[in-house]
Amino acid sequence: MAAIKCKECGRDVSSKAKPCPTCGAQVTGTVELVV
Repeated sequence: MAAIKCKECGRDVSSKAKPCPTCGAQVTGTVELVV
């Protein structure tokens, strides 16, 4: 199980979670790579 960042609140969220448990934003399984 990987953790991804919520784009709304910035918290780490399980990649298996659909909404962020903190803010409720929809979380996708995609990862954004910032170079």
